[in-house]
Amino acid sequence: MKLKSIAIIATIALSLSGCKTELEKFSSNYSLEISNPKSVYTQNDEIKISLIDDAGIGMDSIKWYRNAQLLKEVSGSTLSRKLANEPLGNITYKARIYKDGKITAATTQVTQYSNKQPNMIKTVVTNRFPHLTEAYTQGLEFYGDSLYESTGQYRESDLRITNPTTGEVIKKIELPANEFAEGMTILNNKIYQLTWRSNKGYVYDLNLNKLDEFRYNESKEGWVLLTMANIY
Repeated sequence: MKLKSIAIIATIALSLSGCKTELEKFSSNYSLEISNPKSVYTQNDEIKISLIDDAGIGMDSIKWYRNAQLLKEVSGSTLSRKLANEPLGNITYKARIYKDGKITAATTQVTQYSNKQPNMIKTVVTNRFPHLTEAYTQGLEFYGDSLYESTGQYRESDLRITNPTTGEVIKKIELPANEFAEGMTILNNKIYQLTWRSNKGYVYDLNLNKLDEFRYNESKEGWVLLTMANIY
């Protein structure tokens, strides 16, 4: 009786394992192959990608994406794109495969560089100012006679006002220990500060009194923050 029970349990386990294997087989069956791979792509190149069906499972339909954008004009198991029309930097191509009610995807990534040589700009150091080396600066902005600075690291993050001439910290406010401060900027006499991966930002007055909080959900990581007037 005991051996019979073990045999039944083993049979059920194998059956469940077989069902799981079929699903995994479908999910891992497809891949993307670049027929003209290069270490460096530029806007003069064209990329050609083929969808590989390793086990010959087939497909009902395919949708192609570039950086999460649906390419409505593309159909079939091959993709050909002139990179002159594609963005610079990392480009992710994805094929979403539909078969008998099941959906899976295959992706590949290339990096495109500009075919224009960068202009070389000469710089001249006109002055040097002291600064605390333990401050893990993530954002800074001169405003009036003071330097406002957002510093990072868990358990060390703060927003501070610094004397730019001496490097002395005039005032600072610390963030919660589980938050990592990131970029900051000043707009209409209010300071806006981001945090890394917390999806939370803070608003302060110029004396570092907290006025408000805000959430941002479009980005998983808060990094740089600036006002357009500061880049001219």
